[in-house]
Amino acid sequence: MDSTLFVPILISVLQANGPAPLEPHQAEKIYACPTFTIPVDGCTIVESDIGGVPDKLENWFFDIVNEIAEEYTDECNTHDRNYWTLGKTRHSSDQQLKADFREEATESWFEKLGPEWKLVEQAWKVMAGVRDEDYYIPRQQDAYTRYTNIGKKVKANQCFQHAADLPIDTALLNVAKATFRSITSREPTAYEEFDMVELYNPTHGGDLSSFRIAVDAYATSKINVSGPEALVVVNKVEGIDQSSITLSVPQYSADGQKLETYVRAFGQDSRDGSLTLSFSYKYDQALTISGWAVVTDENGNSDFKKIEEKLNVKGWCSPREGIDCY
Repeated sequence: MDSTLFVPILISVLQANGPAPLEPHQAEKIYACPTFTIPVDGCTIVESDIGGVPDKLENWFFDIVNEIAEEYTDECNTHDRNYWTLGKTRHSSDQQLKADFREEATESWFEKLGPEWKLVEQAWKVMAGVRDEDYYIPRQQDAYTRYTNIGKKVKANQCFQHAADLPIDTALLNVAKATFRSITSREPTAYEEFDMVELYNPTHGGDLSSFRIAVDAYATSKINVSGPEALVVVNKVEGIDQSSITLSVPQYSADGQKLETYVRAFGQDSRDGSLTLSFSYKYDQALTISGWAVVTDENGNSDFKKIEEKLNVKGWCSPREGIDCY
């Protein structure tokens, strides 16, 4: 049996210059941000008449491919998600769709001999002929708006979310982090990552040259700014009758600055930066312990880290219900 337990580990001190540190009474109220849901609608690409293309490409696609069109819904939905992935280029998205179409259309020996791929390729060419401004760029702008709105909530300590866990192209985030690291000689905090993502222009279609310049200037402004790193040390004990997990936060950040800590989980308080949870069940359980570690240094600068750990608990009775107890 799988279970998920949310363990909020929240650490704060009293002063802050950026994101306000969390007070103890706030700890249980701050969790993950709202889910970033990407709208998908199968092989519908265009929602209005553009350059002679029918109202919905889905209609044209169905006219050509006819009764086998439903087979391509998953591939088209993946294409939708790629267009909504901030910083992902249209070329890479369209080429992935073409490759996915080809794989689906030629997966059997019989299909390789038939006309299906040629029909599907015609439908793909119609999609590929739609102008960037008519579909791809608006989706990137939608993604940017939703992404940065979540970032604003994070920086206001209204919710916790890592930039990398939202739909963003890895190249964009890697450029930001590598540029920041090369200039400041430290990792950006989770808050600073959102600052840098906001510098991206969604109309640039994945071109990162201007973005790199903007991040360079941002990182230069942070050279003398301390940045604590939220580190979590995990220790597990998986016993026969009881299992436990200890989540602890070092008292000092990577650069040696002292971190005063506050920990709260399941109504229990601790100011030593360590939390131990113990479990005992009649039958075997596979648990997911998830939560957040938040640190603030002496200068009031903060960082946070998502925690997600697996813990296996062996049942004191038997592996599963229906098996005799021992």
